[in-house]
Amino acid sequence: MAAKQSKNAKPKQPGFGDTKFINYSLSDEQKREIKATEYTPLDFADDLDRVTNSGYKVSFSEDEYNNCSACFFTPKGEGNVNKGLILTARGSTMLKAFKQAMYLHYKLFEENWTDWYTPSSREPLDD
Repeated sequence: MAAKQSKNAKPKQPGFGDTKFINYSLSDEQKREIKATEYTPLDFADDLDRVTNSGYKVSFSEDEYNNCSACFFTPKGEGNVNKGLILTARGSTMLKAFKQAMYLHYKLFEENWTDWYTPSSREPLDD
């Protein structure tokens, strides 16, 4: 006989399952390039519109483990080439984390993250 579940028991929440995080280690040259790039609030607004209209959810969080801000791009929709992956970027501010995520997504990975999965590690921030 199966054990009865309490009427007040909460259903199990879905986890990340097979989702993998893309944690790319920037080279010193790439860090300098990102830091040297001017990034205005208008650039942020335009880029946020660009990435969300391209089928990605953008979220921000304080990363207490790395003591920094984090930005995450999560693909939406079944046809997205990056389905099952989450792109992560970190910076001393949320704006810098987003700027790094845009650099990774569009410039370095050219919108395809499938070959860039590596185990996570603690890295120095962009600045």
